[in-house]
Formats: sequence, C-alpha cells, structure tokens
Amino acid sequence: MKDPLTGSIVVTGEITESSKWRLPRESGVDSAKSDLFAVGSTIYEIIGGYEPFPELYSILDDEVIENRFAVAQFPDVHNVPGGKIIRKCWHQQYEVANECLADLIVLEGQF
Repeated sequence: MKDPLTGSIVVTGEITESSKWRLPRESGVDSAKSDLFAVGSTIYEIIGGYEPFPELYSILDDEVIENRFAVAQFPDVHNVPGGKIIRKCWHQQYEVANECLADLIVLEGQF
C-alpha cells in the first residue's frame, strides 16, 4: 500500500492476496465475490501457464495492476479454455462458489 502523503510503500502487517488475484475493494472487506475473483486469476494461471500480466512482476507494479482491474482491463481470455468462467469471476457475475463450480463441471465434461 502507498502512503497518500509521501507516495512511499508502507508495510501495514495486513495480509491480503497479491494484486494479481485481488478484487479492487476497500481494505479488509472480503466476500464470496472477492474470493471468486481470485479463483478467476487462479484458473487463468493454471490453464494459461502464467499469471495475469506476467510482464508486471515487481511490487512496484501493484498499483498498475490494481488500476487495470479497477477499470475492468483484464487479460484476453476469448481463446482460453474456461475463458467464460474466468471472465465471469473477474466481472463478479457469480454470487456463490457453487455457481462457478457448476460451470467448471460443465467445462470438464467438454474434455
């Protein structure tokens, strides 16, 4: 996190997911949708073989990643197996994990 006055990176002791798996939200506010957002990034990494925005890997890139996610600028998943599921996770279109699981089961049946 950056100090709003100095712009310096501040370590708060708060534990949170990496920016590549983190739904932009107020600090400390977790929900099923924030968990499912992380699931989308995890599926993307498992299927694609690399994490979202692999060119951004420094802690100094966190703000860039957070800004991209905040404006729904996600990696292209149109030709990725399971891309529809990833997109639904990132766009918070699942209310509960069972909805995502149901789509994953359907996807599994296609292979």
